[in-house]
Amino acid sequence: MCIFILGIIPSDADLQKVKGICESQGFCFDVVESKCSTKLESKVIGRLTRDNCDCNTWLGSEVEYDDPPSKDPRQKLIDKYRRKGWSERKIERAIAQEKPQFIKDTSNMKLEIQNWNLLFARLLQLCNLNYVGLLLHMYTSSIEKEVFDFDTKEIRQSQCGEKAFLNLRRDTLYVFRA
Repeated sequence: MCIFILGIIPSDADLQKVKGICESQGFCFDVVESKCSTKLESKVIGRLTRDNCDCNTWLGSEVEYDDPPSKDPRQKLIDKYRRKGWSERKIERAIAQEKPQFIKDTSNMKLEIQNWNLLFARLLQLCNLNYVGLLLHMYTSSIEKEVFDFDTKEIRQSQCGEKAFLNLRRDTLYVFRA
């Protein structure tokens, strides 16, 4: 199960211009043929990041969910090293030296939120779009095949502060307007 961030734009949008602005901001707009809902049939849907998944995003990070607990990544490593027959002392050293990719780095939170805010502002302004949609979903299968229901909420660009982005909820299509 992984979270993916999807962007939604009108079907008449200049896709090359949208892709260019996304690229200039360090994002992408890779079109996907998602069948997630009939509500999006006349829209263009794209992945906005090139990461394997978006589980480490700060978007929506202040919202509590009742997800089934996943195994602690450290414990996964410990189990792996034990299967290899490593001593507890050797495992402790390896874990201490391991790059802590499972620890969320808070130093980049403000920058990530500013980048998302700037991306939506530029897409709305420079592409003359009347909206840009954002959808976060915890996928259990492929983006292209998974069908799910979602709510819709409109947000004015003037309301897009740090708190708004940190409190985005999964399975809600946020429609950003100028």
